[in-house]
Amino acid sequence: MEKKYMLISVCERDIMTERFDTLEEAQRAMKNEMVERGEVSKDIFTNNHYDDGDCGFSEMNAYVNDGANHNNLDWLIVRLEP
Repeated sequence: MEKKYMLISVCERDIMTERFDTLEEAQRAMKNEMVERGEVSKDIFTNNHYDDGDCGFSEMNAYVNDGANHNNLDWLIVRLEP
């Protein structure tokens, strides 16, 4: 079975991709990376979206300015066509 979602993670100029079976799995991975690599609090995930200018997320993307080691991070979830 082919994976249906791709999470694209960018840390400065390093681009990484990972594939997931469900949107929920991709979203969970994106949020975990925000906490681990972006050093954001898990408390921001109480709603479906968040944006304070330093970090933010929605259903299909996220960003952190000045995360761990002062890195800028971005994430994008893409639905893959069969």
